[in-house]
Amino acid sequence: MKGLNVFVGFLVAFLFACSSQPPATIIVATTIPPTAQPTTLPATPAPTSRPASPTPSKPPIDTPDWFNDVVLYEIFPRSYYDTNADGMGDLKGITAQLDYLQALGVGALWLTPIFESPSYHGYDTTDYYRIDPDFGTEQDLVNLVAESHAREIRVILDFVAGHTSDQHPFFKDAFGNPDSEYADWYRWNDDKHTTYQYFGSAKDLPSLNQDNPETRQYLIDAAKYWMKQADIDGYRLDYALGPSHEFWKTFRRELKAVDPEFLLLGEVWESGLKIAPYYDKEFDATFNFPVYYDLMGSHERAGSSPLLGTTSPSAFESALVSLKRLYNPGAQTVQFINNHDTVRAASQLPGPERAKLAAALLLTLGFIKE
Repeated sequence: MKGLNVFVGFLVAFLFACSSQPPATIIVATTIPPTAQPTTLPATPAPTSRPASPTPSKPPIDTPDWFNDVVLYEIFPRSYYDTNADGMGDLKGITAQLDYLQALGVGALWLTPIFESPSYHGYDTTDYYRIDPDFGTEQDLVNLVAESHAREIRVILDFVAGHTSDQHPFFKDAFGNPDSEYADWYRWNDDKHTTYQYFGSAKDLPSLNQDNPETRQYLIDAAKYWMKQADIDGYRLDYALGPSHEFWKTFRRELKAVDPEFLLLGEVWESGLKIAPYYDKEFDATFNFPVYYDLMGSHERAGSSPLLGTTSPSAFESALVSLKRLYNPGAQTVQFINNHDTVRAASQLPGPERAKLAAALLLTLGFIKE
């Protein structure tokens, strides 16, 4: 039976305010045990006198055992720890702090994007096969993973399959050039390839066309490369709503063939009903956005929420219970109070007592049962 899974990635910095070591943010995840899913659901009475057939429950899914009962710590490498005095954090800096992270009880690290990119955030790669020089080299990543594994700490990388930078050489070659060998790699709005789809309102993040077999295989091969070269343990899959379900099913099938215990953690920023299909042969885990909004009220500010004492905690407790019924047994869900896309809880809550309450909730939400 799957155990409880504690995931820390968006750990609020207030937990380590008294520490001289580099802070980071925190998150928490839980695993839905098979016993949490009813074996049958109430059936609608049949028009005849025959007994109604029970509705079958969702089938259990096989998710990585190591992600149960583990603390996951998110790191934004650029602002973490600098070892070469260039003013930016780097991979060697994370390696240098592994003893500290181990002492905290961290069981896994999630690194935000480290591949070559023109931006500070890295979610717009220009080369999936190259570590951004600001962070170091491929060997630095290999060393970080090896040293982490020696301390029984897993390493998860951020992987962006939905879009690239508009400075990516494939996009630059295809822009305004319908005859480019990469013409079908992006989603164009016109035959001249001068207007295109992009992420949100960011025109510098052109959307990839994963329906093109070459694009799809390129992304999968790049993902496999780091599994094999650096022995990483999983991916946090950015903006999972972008690619199709068919793409993610293929992605899972090919990566799990390499390592069945490899973690696929999807960022599906949606309701529980829309998150649920991603557990159908796609992801092992997703972020618990439904409960997050019940707790914080908004990702832009702390709105009407239990953390501010303006609403009852029964709302998010009900959400936790309902998701256990909605998701497949074995599904892993990540609880969080804030992350790099949201406001910091510590700066929104009225005083240290509420901050301590947020920390307590973060680390205990997974224990709420029906």
